[in-house]
Amino acid sequence: MVPAGFKIINPDASVLDGIVIEDISAGNESAKGNQYVWVPIGDIKTNTEGSKIQIKLGRYTFDANGVEKLMQSASDYNNIVVIENYYEELINSDLGNMTAENLGEFIAKSQKSGGYYIGRFEAGKVAGDPDTFNIKKGQEVYNNIMQPNAATLARNIYSNNANFQSDLINSYAYDTAIVFIQTFSEDKDYSLQNRLQDTLTTTGNAHDSNNNYDVKCNIYDMAGNTREWTTETSTLEQSSCISRGGNYSGERSHTAGRSNDSNDYSNTHISFRSIIYL
Repeated sequence: MVPAGFKIINPDASVLDGIVIEDISAGNESAKGNQYVWVPIGDIKTNTEGSKIQIKLGRYTFDANGVEKLMQSASDYNNIVVIENYYEELINSDLGNMTAENLGEFIAKSQKSGGYYIGRFEAGKVAGDPDTFNIKKGQEVYNNIMQPNAATLARNIYSNNANFQSDLINSYAYDTAIVFIQTFSEDKDYSLQNRLQDTLTTTGNAHDSNNNYDVKCNIYDMAGNTREWTTETSTLEQSSCISRGGNYSGERSHTAGRSNDSNDYSNTHISFRSIIYL
């Protein structure tokens, strides 16, 4: 499903390759050219004979071999499930971090639509305008931003559009994107990839020492460059905000990794990623 105001820029690709849409009229001038990738959920056709693989929308952990384990299904979102001792996706939080604007709506609409869109790149800066961001390749990364501010920007980028909703990425969307990538790309342990490079680069340009770029199923930068704020919450009250992914300055960071910081924390190695859903 393609939201009004967007066009598919790789119409010859399959869903398994990563369908990319681009904003041509959905947002303001700075949003034009923003790109998102479709993450399918449910029964996914893998060939013309009708073979299918199921992708379940959920919160996952990944073992030492990169194999995913479903920890909380989307239908169970109303319950509090703590992952790795600290991490939970709450409907509301009183710890100062921003939760998903409407988690139940994201889940219901994504399941009805058969998927959701994830920002193709980490957030990029718009010159002279700190109140917005873009999702384009080769941009200066929008870092040094606190989690509540990142959530506000992600919500507001398309706040005047009645056709779809935008938000900061939640743990269901983040984890399921990794499952999608590991299922349909050659990288079956993408969840374990870390750091890639030791210097900050522009969006879409993270790569390892062999010049292999961090792009899987047309989604960039989840293993490298900067970590990304999410709407997940930590049970540690003084460090309630969760970022995910690899970053250029952290040995312990990897694609599926979770890190927690306070709601007033910002740094060069943390940016954010947005989603939209119909």
